[in-house]
Amino acid sequence: MRVAHEFIAAKAPNPAAGYFAYPYGDPSDFVADEYFPRHGERNGTVVAFCGHPGVLHQESDRWRLPRYTCGMDWRSTAELEKILRD
Repeated sequence: MRVAHEFIAAKAPNPAAGYFAYPYGDPSDFVADEYFPRHGERNGTVVAFCGHPGVLHQESDRWRLPRYTCGMDWRSTAELEKILRD
């Protein structure tokens, strides 16, 4: 994982390169509870997003951060604006 991160960061520098999104939105318990807490930062991952909608707060688990997804949680500008207002 570290090698992949370094390759991508060298080809396309991006401050969000340390952000990980779980495929299909579902975190593996092993990855979220064991792998990332032990090896995430060493491999260049600082946070991980799952596919469950929600609001970030002080107690959010940095390896299971919620995210809203277009098509699943909102389908129009009006629906997105409602999420952002609430």
